[in-house]
This record gives sequence, structure tokens and C-alpha cells, in this order.
Amino acid sequence: MENQMVEGSFLRVIEYLRNNVYNVKFLSESSLKQIKKVHDAAYILAQWKLDLEKCMISDENFSEMLSISIQMLHACAFKDEKLLYILLRSLIENFFKYSKKHFAIENCTYTNELYERFKKHENIKDNQLLKQRYINIWNYYQYASNYVHSNTTKFLSLYSCVQNYIDREVDDNFRKCTDHIVKVIQEINCILILIHPMVYHQMERLTRELIIGFNSQELKIQIHSHFFNNQYSDMLNG
Repeated sequence: MENQMVEGSFLRVIEYLRNNVYNVKFLSESSLKQIKKVHDAAYILAQWKLDLEKCMISDENFSEMLSISIQMLHACAFKDEKLLYILLRSLIENFFKYSKKHFAIENCTYTNELYERFKKHENIKDNQLLKQRYINIWNYYQYASNYVHSNTTKFLSLYSCVQNYIDREVDDNFRKCTDHIVKVIQEINCILILIHPMVYHQMERLTRELIIGFNSQELKIQIHSHFFNNQYSDMLNG
């Protein structure tokens, strides 16, 4: 059922949640739009997992990332930002573990240590486009960590500050949180294009268009520039 949730249309996902999660019945249209953004981001991870496996690249941490993205869809139904940031931290930690194996980094356990090793790695340190993606993800990780460990009312879960519905603080926090989730997966998507160019090149044309289209316009321009005039120069447009 998990794969069906991500790979199905958004309407089917909402139908599933409405039939199984009572709270979804009361979500506003703006909240549903935010959930759709998370759904679309989860679909990107699902597509990458599928195409990586076609190229004989299978990894338990990547599988866990997809599982976490599906858990996020369920958490969105309750607009519980604290839970969503806990899941976002876990998503990033699993991606760092995936990257650790890809770059063959050894003798490193903690997330902050991994981040420092990434910045100094020979395949990353001189590649500003790739390096900046890890810096951006780390910044979101730090924000999520501060949110998760905060004891202030502003950062408590929905059930502890339901009174904030009066001034829309919960809605604003939910929007910001889901936007952070999407931006992190955009950064991950860009990294995957950069470190797995041949996997990307072997995707079906419509899939490549979906993958490159998930990046911001600025990132698309930078990715095109990065691959321009090398052996992969034609792959972004099929």
C-alpha cells in the first residue's frame, strides 16, 4: 500500500487519507495544496529509487527515505509540525548515510561529522554546485533540530497549542514546514542528478523531464551549465 500511496495520483492519496485519517475531512484547500507538494516530492524519491534499482543500485537508507516521505503524508493530515520536523531530520540523516556510502567515507558516525567530511571530500569541495546543496541541506537540518528540541509554545506540536488556530500560527508553521520538506528534497534531487548522471541519462524521457522539472528555475540553469560541453551535455533534454 505504501508504494501505491506515493505512485498514485494525488486525488487517490487524499481519498485514502480521508477514508483512513478522520482529521483530513477538515483540512482547508490551502492545507491540501501543501500536502500535494509533499506528495509530489515523495514521488520524486520513489522515481529515483525505481531507476537506481534498474541500474543495480539498491540501498536500505534510500528505501528508508521513501518510507519517511510516506510517513510525512500521514503526519501532514494532523498538521503536526514537530512530528514533521522529526521526520525531516530522519530523512536528512538517511540521505547523509546514503551519501557516505556513495563517497566511500569511513570512520565517521555522527551527522555533523559527516557534513564536515562532505565539504572536504575531493569530489565535493571543488564542485560548488554540489557542495552548496549539502550546505543548504545542513542548514535545514539545523533548523529542524532547533525546532524539535525547543520547549517554547511556538514550537510545540498541534495538540499542545491548538489555541494558536485563532491567529493562524499553526497554519503558517505548517506551510513553512512543508515548504522546508520540499526544498530539502529538491536539494537531494539535484545531488542525485550530479552524482548519478548515467542513471539520470538512462531514465525515460518523460521521467527525466519530471526529475529536472522538480528543481527550481535557478537550479535548472546551474545544472545545465554544469553539464554543458561534457559527455552528458545532451542528457537534460533527452
